[in-house]
Amino acid sequence: MILNFTFQNMLILYSITFIIIFIICYNVTYNAYGYLESHIFQLSSDIALNCKYITKYINKDHFSINATINNNIIASLSLYKWNNNNISNDFYIANHLFVEPKYRKNGIAKNIIRISSNKIIKSNGFGMFVTNFDLRIPDKLFQLYWTKMKKDVSYIQHINIIQPHRIILDNYPKHNWLSSEKTHIINTIRFNKDKVVHIQPSNIIVGVQSIIDSKGDRVCQIKWYWGNEDFMHITKSIPYLFGDDYIAIPSYNKPPSNDIWDMNNFYLYAKPKNIIVPPISNKDKLGWFIAH
Repeated sequence: MILNFTFQNMLILYSITFIIIFIICYNVTYNAYGYLESHIFQLSSDIALNCKYITKYINKDHFSINATINNNIIASLSLYKWNNNNISNDFYIANHLFVEPKYRKNGIAKNIIRISSNKIIKSNGFGMFVTNFDLRIPDKLFQLYWTKMKKDVSYIQHINIIQPHRIILDNYPKHNWLSSEKTHIINTIRFNKDKVVHIQPSNIIVGVQSIIDSKGDRVCQIKWYWGNEDFMHITKSIPYLFGDDYIAIPSYNKPPSNDIWDMNNFYLYAKPKNIIVPPISNKDKLGWFIAH
């Protein structure tokens, strides 16, 4: 009887100790923002620890963090500063996070993000990133969903490809944070490697990228859309311009789960408390081209 009592009490004691340790670990304050939150309990492997992490400045507003092994780049992240007079602190956009397939799940991305976050924070800046993971962190701006549809040749006469320097800003988003000089807007589109399509006669401007999805289909994905939503159906002809078979059209309203081809969550990280985000309209969401 005494042995049973002792054993039961030991189990209770171990359980309480485990719960306390878990609560302490879970509430530890980490210097982590944005992407890093989803990797917070991911341990870095020997590969990640043995990588050499190099900061490369393309210019004063654009830098990248590269992870190298034997002088070969195996992972990288690009960050650039968005020039906007309506934001008091430096505002960086994180794009093109990539890790070579055979080096993934080793904590390399975590280390790259930690380094880039610390660089931004030291300059009293903050950043924005996009992920298709729904992270349980604050400062989520909005979501976009994409539905994959077959192309339609009916509107081909209304569309044509243009170079970024020929964009028309008649339908440019009105959000304060997107306000910038035309030159900077053009350079950002080029940096993101978006193809630009002009829809007549309403001067609608669309940014697209062609990809091959998990089903092996060639899909033309609309990354951003500047214009009246009533003409969105015209975009179904865009795949003909690039030899694609399908169009992926964005929406700020969540469609039925079976119709969701892709989704993006737009987050801020390390946002100072003095920064207040102005309301984002639905038109702004569709036109949010600076990160995707």
